[in-house]
Formats: sequence, structure tokens, C-alpha cells
Amino acid sequence: MDKMVLQTQKWANETYSGNKSYTKIAEDGVTGWGTMKALITALQIELKLPSPNGNFGPGTKNAFTNLSVSSPVTDSNKIIILQSALFCKGYNPN
Repeated sequence: MDKMVLQTQKWANETYSGNKSYTKIAEDGVTGWGTMKALITALQIELKLPSPNGNFGPGTKNAFTNLSVSSPVTDSNKIIILQSALFCKGYNPN
């Protein structure tokens, strides 16, 4: 059980569980397809895609714009999603 993955899962569930396109994930601290799919769905929601489905394809890629330290505060959830995905894949986003 990884505490950072657990924190990611709790954040995603708390932030997106009110959205009909988001499926709540297990809060078990284990990175798996469910966690990654939830993060992709969350990103698609933030990108305001019409049908978030958790699959990162051309529509998601084309809708995504670069993020940086000077990104507006309105992009804060996108930054959290990106950092969480990197952490879940074994990279330190700091």
C-alpha cells in the first residue's frame, strides 16, 4: 500500500464523484488500471470533453495543452492529475 497512491485515489473520488462520467475507485493505495482510468477520466472532465471515458486517445491528446509553473490557477486540477499519474507510474513529479 502506497500512501501517495491512496492520497491520489481519495482526492480523485472526492473531487469527481459528483460527475456522472466518473466511476468511484477503490481507495486501497495500489496503482492499477482502475486508478489510471480514473485519472484519465478526471482529465477528460477538466478538458470538458463531451464523453469522458477513461481512454487516452486522439481526442484527449488534441484537447490537452501544455502545463507549466506559470499555468493559471484554473489549471490546478490538471496539474494535480498529471502529478498523480506520474507518481502512480513511479516518477517523482517534484
